Amino acid sequence: MAPATTGQKHVDAARSFELCRTALSLAEKLLKPGGCFVCKIFQGESFQAFSESVKKCFNKHKIFKPQSSRKASKEIYIIGIGKK
Repeated sequence: MAPATTGQKHVDAARSFELCRTALSLAEKLLKPGGCFVCKIFQGESFQAFSESVKKCFNKHKIFKPQSSRKASKEIYIIGIGKK
């Protein structure tokens, strides 16, 4: 899944957050204990709160930005390992 981007940082970050929040909600319901979750989110106002939500649901939590990603890019991956 990917949000429809507008080029406006705040709008794109909000859309990305809502999509990731929905994906995490489904993961909470459908993943078996020990399952993993990966999503790509645009860093924005809600990034830290979402990161904390993932941290609460999984035993291990990582934030990852590939070397191939442009430095100016706000895209970052949040990984949850080992659903509680």
